[in-house]
Amino acid sequence: MPHVLFYISGKFNKMSSGNHFGPHITDGRIEDNMLTGKIKIAAIGEPVSLMIDPEAESTAPEDFTPLLEATHQLTTWLNTGKFQEIIAAVANEINESAYEQQDDMPAPEALTSLINDLMLTGIEVFPEGFMLNFRAGTALPGADIRVQLNEDFSIDDVAIYD
Repeated sequence: MPHVLFYISGKFNKMSSGNHFGPHITDGRIEDNMLTGKIKIAAIGEPVSLMIDPEAESTAPEDFTPLLEATHQLTTWLNTGKFQEIIAAVANEINESAYEQQDDMPAPEALTSLINDLMLTGIEVFPEGFMLNFRAGTALPGADIRVQLNEDFSIDDVAIYD
């Protein structure tokens, strides 16, 4: 039976079953110096894609330990009600940006509609911070919304890509 790595409390241990990188990460695998998989966020219920990139040429399993710890801290933080705060802040940033060249501001319903439309599709974790990937299928069809968070989970940048 082949040995694979099992992540528990900041340590990798050899086990003879499938890969497991923490209680909320499924389908985890290390390829091309990155860990990819799915992560469940209780605040939204559905698993989203996860990519952890230690930005190192050689990535031994131990290289992922601090980023797995950071991922756990992020998901714990999001699940304490902060996810809705992030959604509201992102929607507000998009609305302000869209209307900054106009004389009138959007109706409050437009902001509420955008808040309800934003859907988290993925999380990327890097040594210097995090990227939350969103879609807003009704408000911004076909666009990718990328929200960069600092290590302290504050929003650093919001960008929309067509």
